[in-house]
Amino acid sequence: MAPTMEMSSKSVKEYTFKMRERYSRMTGRQAKGVLLDEFIEVTGHERKYAIKVLGGSRGPSHKASRRGCKLHFGLAVDKVLKTL
Repeated sequence: MAPTMEMSSKSVKEYTFKMRERYSRMTGRQAKGVLLDEFIEVTGHERKYAIKVLGGSRGPSHKASRRGCKLHFGLAVDKVLKTL
C-alpha cells in the first residue's frame, strides 16, 4: 500500500520516533494492532517491517556496521594502500 501523502525522510523519522513511544506504552494486542494500522497507512511500510521498527529491533536509529573482524594494518601497509 502506498502512502497517501509523500513525507520527507526527516518527517518519517520524527513520526516513527513518536509512534515508537506510543507503541511501547500500549498494552494489549488489539490496541497495538490499531496503532500499527495507522503507522502502516501513514508511512506505507509493510506490516512485518513496521512491527520491527516500532518494536525497536530495526529502524532508522540503527547505524550500519561492518561485519567481520576489524582490519589491523601497520603504518607501512597503510601508506602503501593509500598510494594504490
